[in-house]
Amino acid sequence: MEYYVSKKEIDRRKTANLVVTFSLTVGFFLGLFKLWHSDLPQVLMFTGCFFVALWVLRILSMNVLDRHLKTKVILTDEFVRRISTRADDTITLDDIRRVYILKTTRGDVRHVKLFAGKGSAMVLNGMDRFQELVDQLKARVPNGAVQEAREPIDYDHPLFYYILGPVVGFAVTFGVQYVSTLNARGLAIAIGAFAGLAVCLGVYFLIAQPLKKGYGRKSAWGDIVFGLALFGIGALLILFAVGDLMSAE
Repeated sequence: MEYYVSKKEIDRRKTANLVVTFSLTVGFFLGLFKLWHSDLPQVLMFTGCFFVALWVLRILSMNVLDRHLKTKVILTDEFVRRISTRADDTITLDDIRRVYILKTTRGDVRHVKLFAGKGSAMVLNGMDRFQELVDQLKARVPNGAVQEAREPIDYDHPLFYYILGPVVGFAVTFGVQYVSTLNARGLAIAIGAFAGLAVCLGVYFLIAQPLKKGYGRKSAWGDIVFGLALFGIGALLILFAVGDLMSAE
């Protein structure tokens, strides 16, 4: 049996991405009013960095969605095979140890994670006839291997992203304003906390390899690049924070 990614779902995600981009911008400018008393060149530099990062992420996410639309999944009595523009991965049904099925608050399938031996895994998401695929898969694996869960929030609600964007955008500008009021010791602690988060995220990408599991083996380079970049940035910031703390004392 062959299954393809749902164009309707990809279009929904693209719309959500556009809404988030727009609402983040609104929230950012709402919060920016609190920074106009600051040095204007710094405000302009901060604004420029924000928009560059925002639109680079948007372009990258659009590219990922367009590639994902070309993904095909083949399910037989022996294996699950996922064919994408970047990889061709296969997991035999006998090798599957756990099937994790995440559903939306409305009961629709959000994604399916297949965990096999030797730490290998495969993620299926955005599929057309997704419930049929899940039912066929469940019929081919032991009942004890299947685990189902539901999202606690309706992420597909039309208002969700309209609310999320302004909140995050305002929080970013408010956070920058707050950090700018800290003394040397407080600033070093704030940088250290951010650095710790970056290191943790870097380690997550390097060990869990979410891009490889979600989009195939050829996407593993993304896990390595993001992992090393985040880890390196975090390590440098930690050294900077420690130096500031020592000088503050």
